[in-house]
Amino acid sequence: MDTHRYSAGAKWLHWLIALAVLGLIGVGLVMTEMKMSPQKLQLYMNHKSMGLTVLFLMGVRLIYRWRRPPPPLPETMPRWQRLSAHYRPRDRSFAKR
Repeated sequence: MDTHRYSAGAKWLHWLIALAVLGLIGVGLVMTEMKMSPQKLQLYMNHKSMGLTVLFLMGVRLIYRWRRPPPPLPETMPRWQRLSAHYRPRDRSFAKR
C-alpha cells in the first residue's frame, strides 16, 4: 500500500459524497420553486432519504479515515504551510486524526 497517496476507497467515498451533496443542492433548489403537489412531496421525501444516506456515508468516511490516516505532508512543503494545514478549523472538531 502506497502511504504517500490517499487510498482508492478514500477517494471513492470523497467523490461519491461530493456528487451526492451537489445533487442534493440541485434538488433542493428545484424543490423550493415548485408549487405544492404530490410530485413536490415525493421529491421532498426523496431529498430527505438522500440526505440521510449522505450522513451515513460521511460516518463511514470518518471511520475509514480513523482506520487509514491521510498521507503525510511532503517534506518539501514550507513550514508555514505545514503548520496551517495541521491547524485547520476542522482539526479542532471531533474529526481529529
